[in-house]
Amino acid sequence: MSEAPAPQPASRAAAKKELPEHFRGYKHVWVFIEQERGEVHPVSWELLGAGRKLADKLGVQLCGAVFGAPGEATRAAVAEAFRHGADVAYLVEDPILADYRNESYSKALTQLVNAHKPEILLLGATTLGRDLAGSVATTLLTGLTADCTELAVDADGSLAATRPTFGGSLLCTIYTLNYRPQMATVRPRQMPMPPRDAARVGQVIPFKADLNEDEIITKILKFIPDRDSTKSNLAFADVVVAGGGVIGTAIAWRAAAAGLRVVLVDPDHGDAASGVAAGMLAPCSESLFGEDALLRVNLLAVARFGGFAAELEDLTGHDIGLRREGTLAIAYDHGDLAALTRLTAFRRSAGLSAEELDSRACRQLEPFLTPDVHGGVLFGGDWSVDNRRYTAALRAAMATAKVQLTRDRVSEARICDGRVRGVRLAGGQDIDAGSVVVAAGWASGAVGGLPGPLRSAVRPVKGQLLRLRHPAGIPAVISHTLRATVRGAEVYLVPRA
Repeated sequence: MSEAPAPQPASRAAAKKELPEHFRGYKHVWVFIEQERGEVHPVSWELLGAGRKLADKLGVQLCGAVFGAPGEATRAAVAEAFRHGADVAYLVEDPILADYRNESYSKALTQLVNAHKPEILLLGATTLGRDLAGSVATTLLTGLTADCTELAVDADGSLAATRPTFGGSLLCTIYTLNYRPQMATVRPRQMPMPPRDAARVGQVIPFKADLNEDEIITKILKFIPDRDSTKSNLAFADVVVAGGGVIGTAIAWRAAAAGLRVVLVDPDHGDAASGVAAGMLAPCSESLFGEDALLRVNLLAVARFGGFAAELEDLTGHDIGLRREGTLAIAYDHGDLAALTRLTAFRRSAGLSAEELDSRACRQLEPFLTPDVHGGVLFGGDWSVDNRRYTAALRAAMATAKVQLTRDRVSEARICDGRVRGVRLAGGQDIDAGSVVVAAGWASGAVGGLPGPLRSAVRPVKGQLLRLRHPAGIPAVISHTLRATVRGAEVYLVPRA
C-alpha cells in the first residue's frame, strides 16, 4: 500500500485570497516625511526615491505625508518633498503636532490613512518612525515589515519587503497580502538619495486632523537641546568617526564642512595620545628601507599640510605652532654615524633632501650640542607643529562645522550584506551611517566587525615623553628637531614656537 504524498506548503499565490471590497479603493504610494523642529530626517528623501520606483511600476502617484505645527518650517518640508520626487503632499498642520508624541501623531496619521486610503505606506526605521509605524499598523489592523533593506512590487502588485533575519545571515521577503495599507519601515542609508529638482512642484492637499489637546496624555513641558549631552542625539549620520585624536578630528571637521552629518565618538576626545605627541611631520628623517608606499603618502601629506594649516588658522584664529626648519639627525659614535650614513644614502636615492654635516657644522646649527658629536644629517623636508595648539585648533574647527561629539567608544562596526551600516557604541546605542572612519589609534584593533588584517594592523607601542617649559628671557635651546640614538634607544627633541 503506497503512502500518500506529503502535503506541500502553500505557495504565496495560493495563500492570497480575494482582496476585500473595502480595500480595493486603496491606491498610491505614501512616504511619511519625518521632521522635528524644522529639520527633516534624510531617510524621508531616501524613501521618496524608493517610493518613486514603486509608484511608477504600479502606475500611481507618489505622495508625502507632512505633519507639523503651522508655519514656514512645515511648508518648507512640503516644498522639499516635491523637489525629491513627490507628486502630492498631504499637509497636516496643527499646533498639537509641533512636537512628536505617539498619541497625537498616531491619531492624525490613522485618520489621514482612513480618509485617503494609500496602498503602500513607508516610514523611516528611526526611533520616531519605529514608534509611530507600530502604533499605526496596530490601529489599522494591517501588517508591518520592519527594518527593510529592499522594496519591490511583484507581478500581482503586492509589496515585496525584504529584510535580514537570523542575525543578518539570511534575507526574507515578506508580503502583506490581504490587508491595506501595506506598511514597511526602512533604515537610514539603505536606499540611495534621489536627485533633487529645485524647480519641481506638486499638489498640496490640506487635511484637518481631529485632535484635542485635553485628550492627549503626554505633555511637552520643556525642550532641552541635547548639544551638550555626552550621548549622541543622532540615530543616523553620513559619517561616524571612531577616535577623536588629531586624525579623527581633522577628518570629522572636513567631512562636516563639506555638508555631511558627522558624529565623532571618543571617550577622551584628544586627551589621549594626541595630547602627549611630539607633533613631528617627518617623512624624510623617519623613512626606512622597504616603506616606499608609506613614504609617498607622507610626502603628499606634508606637501598639502601648509594650505591645510593656513585654512585652519584663518578659520579658528589659533596659531598651531608650525615650524619648517627641518630635522637634524646626529650621531655620537662611529657606529651610529655609519648607520646614519647608510640611511642617508637610501633617503637620497628616494629623492629626499639630506645634507651631511661634520661635528663643527652640527654645533654651528645647534650651539648647545656637546663637542663629542661625530656628525649629522640635516633633513630640510621635515616640519613640526605644537601638538596641543594643533589639537585645540581642530576642536574649534570641528565645533564650527557642527560635528556631533559623543563621549563613548565604538565597540563594533555593523556590517550587513558586505557593507558597513553604522556602529554600535559601548553604551549600547546604535548609530546608522553610510561611512565609518576608524581612527582610534592603538585601540582600533578592538573595534569589532573589522576584517582580521585591519584589526591586527595597529598595535600599541610604549613611549615616554618629557615636556620642558622654557624659562622667559633665555635664548632658545634648540631651533631644529633633533634626533639621535642614545644607548640603543631612539630619542628626539622638538622645539616649540
